[in-house]
Amino acid sequence: SLASLAGTFIIYLVGVPYMYMVLNFLLAQPISFATALKTGFIIFLPGDLLKAFLTSWIGVKISQRIEVANIR
Repeated sequence: SLASLAGTFIIYLVGVPYMYMVLNFLLAQPISFATALKTGFIIFLPGDLLKAFLTSWIGVKISQRIEVANIR
């Protein structure tokens, strides 16, 4: 659903710059922002999209069963 995608986007919006800053300034491990995007965003994106799709699909199925149970 849109809420799952929005929540995931917000996590990445905060997490990737945070990872970049921690690595560069606290741990003195210089990386580019492009590398931070690759290691903190692109690698995890397919799995997160799959989880968002599955939770939406399961939510629809559960809602349908609840509606059927309430009708009887």
